Amino acid sequence: MLVLTWYYLPSSRCTAGPAVRSRVTAVARATGWRIEVLSYHLEPYLERACEEGDGGRLSEDSPDLQVRTGGTVRVWRLRLPYIRGITRFFAEQRCLRDAMHWLSRHAFHPELVECHWLHPFGEPAVRIARRHGVPTVGVVRGDDVNVHARSPLMGVGVRRALRAMDAVVCLSEELARRVRSIAPRCRPVVIPNGVDTQLFRPEPQSVARERLSLPERRRVVLFVGALAPEKRVDVLLQALALLPDEVHAVIVGGPRPSGVNSERYIRRLVEDLGISSRCVLVGPQPREELRWWYSAADVLVLPSAREGSANVLLESLACGTPVVATPAGEAPELLANRELGVLCEGFSTRAVAEAIGTALRRSWDRDGIRRWVLRHRTWEHVAAAHKEVYDRLLK
Repeated sequence: MLVLTWYYLPSSRCTAGPAVRSRVTAVARATGWRIEVLSYHLEPYLERACEEGDGGRLSEDSPDLQVRTGGTVRVWRLRLPYIRGITRFFAEQRCLRDAMHWLSRHAFHPELVECHWLHPFGEPAVRIARRHGVPTVGVVRGDDVNVHARSPLMGVGVRRALRAMDAVVCLSEELARRVRSIAPRCRPVVIPNGVDTQLFRPEPQSVARERLSLPERRRVVLFVGALAPEKRVDVLLQALALLPDEVHAVIVGGPRPSGVNSERYIRRLVEDLGISSRCVLVGPQPREELRWWYSAADVLVLPSAREGSANVLLESLACGTPVVATPAGEAPELLANRELGVLCEGFSTRAVAEAIGTALRRSWDRDGIRRWVLRHRTWEHVAAAHKEVYDRLLK
């Protein structure tokens, strides 16, 4: 199988890759297939030209990463030059050109082509699959239909890809509804994200708080994610100002490499709201350390305006920590199970504050939350669902 995606390899510029990486690795383990991953990384054009000196071409002779896990996953890093406001005009053509170059050089003939994110990979995936006479699977992850499909420029490619795909996988029912509204004949399959239950596991709350120097006798709400406008950290801070003084907030994350940087605004808002003594911004943290932050919290809060299948919700639940979330992405489906957390009744500051208050007043079965994740949302569950889709296409 050939896979086209963003940031499969770890990158200081973006943290979008772990969920794709876990999904593809689980599929390789379940199927025993050889999977070649072309991992595209945006590189600022002038910096790339100065530091790389290679015209942005991919690794030619050997993969950047090779993993044997039942099957074999080989990853090849491709550099896509990034120029703000311009890259979107040539991204699809550049992705297709480099993918075709790689296929020709390595004489690889895929039996299936899969892309994660329909922009810019949807149309290149379809064209490659047609050239080889094999099926195409598109995995819709969020922004491709929530943002890119609404663009006069990028939306054309997204709509064409949806109509041409042999199968479409969505991470949530909300995304599936969006796909059906764009391409009414499309019949997407919903396969939510899973979570690494070895990496994200519970730790004793008192030990976690001591390790992280968090107050033992306070209620702690946690946010994990990018300090980006759509994550609405400002709404969480405004909600915190409405809650009792014993409630403290910990913000884990930093600005996105591309897009609007909200960090200065967030820090200024903390001062303006007079909650400096109750809120701490700790910056980005290594993934292997996140379980300590989840375990230290009383509740994770995700007040986003839009989501696909938010990894942080599952990571928190895997650590036994309940969640509060606005009705974006997969959250309404996930929190239909009221043993996992509280769904906000809307997106307002008041709705977020009330949901946090409700969650903090409840007594939660943290062991039960962990058991639910182990029964329903491991990557093995995800791989089995993908295998059903592939088997149908390859009959």
